[in-house]
Order: sequence, then structure tokens, then C-alpha cells
Amino acid sequence: MANDQTLTATAEPQPTGLDLLATLWRPGEAVPIWIKQPGGRLLPVEAGQRLDEVLATAVTDHAGRLGVFHGVNPVTSDGRIIRLAALWAALNIRPGALDEPIDAWTVAARLSDMLDATPAFVIDTGDAIYPYWPIHHYPLRTSQERGRASAVLARWGRLVAQAARDHDIDAERLDNVYDLTRALPIPANPAAIQGQGGRSITAIKVFATLNKYGESELPGDRRLTLDPVVSQYGRWHPDPCHCGALQAILANIMRGSPLPGMSRHYWAGRHALRLAVARRVGCISERGLDEAEPVLQARLYELRAHESPLRPDEATELLHWALDTVSRWSNERVAEEHHCITG
Repeated sequence: MANDQTLTATAEPQPTGLDLLATLWRPGEAVPIWIKQPGGRLLPVEAGQRLDEVLATAVTDHAGRLGVFHGVNPVTSDGRIIRLAALWAALNIRPGALDEPIDAWTVAARLSDMLDATPAFVIDTGDAIYPYWPIHHYPLRTSQERGRASAVLARWGRLVAQAARDHDIDAERLDNVYDLTRALPIPANPAAIQGQGGRSITAIKVFATLNKYGESELPGDRRLTLDPVVSQYGRWHPDPCHCGALQAILANIMRGSPLPGMSRHYWAGRHALRLAVARRVGCISERGLDEAEPVLQARLYELRAHESPLRPDEATELLHWALDTVSRWSNERVAEEHHCITG
């Protein structure tokens, strides 16, 4: 695959979101699905809701917007990842990184060269492309296996950056979120889903590719082993509360800064976790999260005024991660973290 023309839409019948998901999931596996809310946050769909109905609602209600997101990897009913279903790349088109669509397609083609495999699908939203390479069989039965799969994705993220650098693209400005819980869009517009005809790749090929291009496992790559969901975010409801948690967190965001040696992303993630804790215990409503999200994003912009630009949805992604993380915490840990917020 020498250039971006290698990956193109085919003459096959127009694929749909169901075709994409059928490539990733198997009968009986749970599909993590979220609906994008007006403020940008992702609200999980109740388990058991028919996927075809969810996608039809997205087309009706969102009319061409990215209204539905899916988890790349299937889960159990209590939220544990049970299989590494695919490799993917999130190639956002924006100044300073991938300036033009051809740049994104070039990186995708380079990754296909490295894997010696064509993607099964490419989602082309106009402002990003998302190629998918399904993995034939990579079950995750234990926390150790999930940790190893987490390391595979960390290595893969570095390979995506390497593919960008091969074409003189600033890899530091690419989306670098490659983890087991990643959510990606299912466009409401079917024309954005392009079948490429690629078949599943084996886990052996994945490891061989990472080794061939020198992307070895590094300390910390096995950082993600997911606990079961204790309290599902979509079922959290606010109770009457006057603890002032939202005001306290917003004040800390607006006035605070990372400690020396602390990254801005980590600092913002800690505040996202505090917001999620307050939401779970009922001290913050959905409206409160809607109010907090632009405040967090604006503060991140201020803190990075002289550095590379942020992704426009970085605060949204942090909150999505935080809400999922806190849903897996024990009630005791949530109570302890909430006491730290309110005193």
C-alpha cells in the first residue's frame, strides 16, 4: 500500500453501523453503546436495548451528527472486557497535525503496510478517519490477560505515532488514547462507513508487527485492568444535596494549576474523577456536569496557551473516562473520595 489511494470506498453495497459492529462482536457478547448528549458527554444505553433501534434513533434524532458511540471491545454484563476485538487508529484532521484528509489516509495506508493487512472498515466523518483491523481471536479471561492486552494497545499507539513520523507528521499532536475502554463513533450518516474488504488478523501477526518495528513493551504499559461495574452511570440520579461539591470543584479548576512535574492531562483527570464521584453520590446532576465540562476545557486551554493545541473534545473524553472509572469503584472508596472533596 504505497499511498492514500490504496484505501478507498468499494463498489460493494453500502455498509451500515450494524455491519461494522457485526465484524467486531460475536453472538451473545454485550455491546457497550453510548448516545452523545447535547453537551458532548456520552450516556450509556440501557443493557438489552436493541442495537438496530439505537442506530435508527441516532439517524432520526441527530441527522448526520455523531450521535452514537460504541466500545471497540465486548464486555460482560458487569463491564469486564472479555476480548480484544480490533486495532484501530483515530486520525483527526486538524491544523498542526493531520492538516488535510490525504494526510490521515496516508497514515492509515502506512499502518496497513506495517500490518500487511487491509482494514475491514474505515469510518470517514469528514474531520477524522477511523480504520479498523479486526483481530481473529484474542480472549481476555483474567486480569493478567487484560493487562497484557492493555500493553498491546499502548505499543500499537506508539506504532501509530511512528507511522505518522514516517511521513513527517507531528506525532505529538495525534490522538493518543489507545486503551481497552475506548469509544469510537458510529456515524448517523451511513455514507461515512466505508467497507475496505480486509479480513481479521491474528494475534500472532499483531505481536510480530509490533516487534518488527521496535515497539517493545515499556514499564507501565500494563496499567489497565478493569474491575466490574458496581454502579452503572446511566442509573445515577441526584438526591437533594447542599454540600457545595460542584462549586468547590469548579473553583479549584478555575484557580488551580498542576503541581511541578505533574502533567496537565493528569491534573485535569483528577478533577474529572472528583466530578464523577460527586455525580455518583447525587451531589451533581447532569446539568452540573454540562456546566463543568466547558470550564475544564477552558482551563486546559489556558494552561496550554503556548503549547500545541488541545483536542476540542479532551474534557469530554476525560469525563467519559472518569464516569466509567468511578462506576467501578466500591461504595467505600466513593465515600472516601467524596469526603476529600467536601471535607
